[in-house]
Amino acid sequence: MQVIHVASTAVSLEKFVVPLLPAMDAMGLSSVLATSPHDLHRLNHLNWPVLDLGIGRGWEIPKGLLSAKSNTEVLLSNRPDAVVIHTPATALSARRSLQALSSQGVPLFYVARGSLHESDSVLTRLVWKALNPLNWRLWTGVMVVSKWLEAEARRGSPHRPMMRVSLSAAQPNVPHAPSSDSTEVFTPATKIRLGWVGRFDSDKHPEHMSELIEILERDFGIEAEGVMMGGHIDGDRRRNFRVHPRIEVLGWVDHPSSVLAKCDMNIMTSAREGYALGPLEAALVGTPTVAYRNSGTSESIPDVGGILVAARDVHGLASAVFQYANLSLERKQEWRSNVRGLGVSMAKTSDPAAEMCHFIRTCVTDRTS
Repeated sequence: MQVIHVASTAVSLEKFVVPLLPAMDAMGLSSVLATSPHDLHRLNHLNWPVLDLGIGRGWEIPKGLLSAKSNTEVLLSNRPDAVVIHTPATALSARRSLQALSSQGVPLFYVARGSLHESDSVLTRLVWKALNPLNWRLWTGVMVVSKWLEAEARRGSPHRPMMRVSLSAAQPNVPHAPSSDSTEVFTPATKIRLGWVGRFDSDKHPEHMSELIEILERDFGIEAEGVMMGGHIDGDRRRNFRVHPRIEVLGWVDHPSSVLAKCDMNIMTSAREGYALGPLEAALVGTPTVAYRNSGTSESIPDVGGILVAARDVHGLASAVFQYANLSLERKQEWRSNVRGLGVSMAKTSDPAAEMCHFIRTCVTDRTS
């Protein structure tokens, strides 16, 4: 069975899809990747075929509508048994092509990893309500990554095939296989060290890290330092922000967990998340997460023993860090051990590649029988 995985940016394929492909290939799903032309170079060194599609993200979404005919021809020429769409922007940009593929009988799948209903932008929320791909009728099946998205999928199309896939339908981005047998003992630095990972997008609120450092010092008497990993990608609502002198910005890092292992806590300031895999990746190196509550973190943070505070409540983040700072070394190490144990258990008992393969194969088989 040949499956084409489509995303408007290569980073989505690199993060969510490529790590699953060897297991999918072993289970009989031959994979082809498809993305926008300016991102092809990021995928050409891999062992899977890559297709050039005129699709985009953000303000480049209309590119897919203008290139619908050629995109459809490229996809059909590769004779797919199924096409999997991996981001909402991809679905919006490729909609006309998807409609053409559907009319040709090609099974179409959507992986719902997130939602924009909690965006800071009123316009974004309104557009999302009208155009949310999760509600489209053309999908052969839908895969979701959280209980909240599952409920939304059931509400929109209760009789459509649907599956909740574990671990945000991805593999944790850690350099080594998860193990609870680590002999590493965390030794806190003189200053509380806080990590942050993500895109510098308005909804991710990277500017709150500087505010957090300031509040800790001003209101709690704690001199903390921070390290931020990430940056902008095409289509983000860019957030330019002042960086506190005690925050180091590393840019994109291959394995953020290697940096988080040396941090006291992982900080999540995102207003919206589908599930949020970052807290699990932090947990696998023993680092607990404190995050804003939203539809995704409400599930993923308790899964790995983290702390939730009210959305956009920077003072709440500071209070949680203050409580951590006042724990004894023994209690800190005990918490980290528990967090790591929860993370390792989740990673070892979940197999998103097998879950997705089974769902795709079952839906395609049922469709043709």
